[in-house]
Amino acid sequence: MHVSKADIENSYDSSIPDEMKYFNRSEYIKKALKEEFTDMNDTIIDFINDKYIEKLF
Repeated sequence: MHVSKADIENSYDSSIPDEMKYFNRSEYIKKALKEEFTDMNDTIIDFINDKYIEKLF
């Protein structure tokens, strides 16, 4: 899976409040992970999602 920071940032309206940006970023990454790794459970997806967001933002 290759999802860049630009891909994530372009997936939502950047004029939304900062608090909402986290949820939009998280939703985008989780969707990409689920599409790429269909047999991965939600706990692992949540963990990877959180680490990826921490690293990028």
